[in-house]
Amino acid sequence: MRIDKDVMITATLALVLAACTADEPGQTETTEANRAPPPLLLAYLKATETPSGIRIRLEETEFEVGKAVFRQGSATELDRLAKALQSHPAMGVVIEGHTDSVGRQADNVKLSEQRARSVAVALVERGIAENRISVKGLGDSLPIASNETEWGRSRNRRVEVLLVDEEPSVSAQLTTSP
Repeated sequence: MRIDKDVMITATLALVLAACTADEPGQTETTEANRAPPPLLLAYLKATETPSGIRIRLEETEFEVGKAVFRQGSATELDRLAKALQSHPAMGVVIEGHTDSVGRQADNVKLSEQRARSVAVALVERGIAENRISVKGLGDSLPIASNETEWGRSRNRRVEVLLVDEEPSVSAQLTTSP
């Protein structure tokens, strides 16, 4: 586990240095350098580069069956994600909710959107601007494991975050009012 600790320390230093380049305290410059996350940040967030953007699977942010409420232990991962997003203010954030295949498809799509919104609200509470965030409920359409076992179903009840070069479209943005 020494490597993970070293990566985390290095990534934290990279975040601090990015914040130090700001013209005013508490702000970071919107430059090409902070538009795309550096490789150390990708490792820190356990992210992968895809054609559509930087994909982060929230490994520690899990949900109870049929609920959009976080299980215990999610705060640290959400704090880490929020800090990384604060250091890259030009990037848009697309939050995708997923479910297992238990239940009706329409209910799963609704539940997956609620899960994505739960993560979005948690990020807004941690200082991420709402206008950077959009949410999608994908239901059980993109499983990462078999739904035949409890272990597989628990893996499929997840949220993934996609970092993109532009802010989400207005129609897809998070709205916290009813």
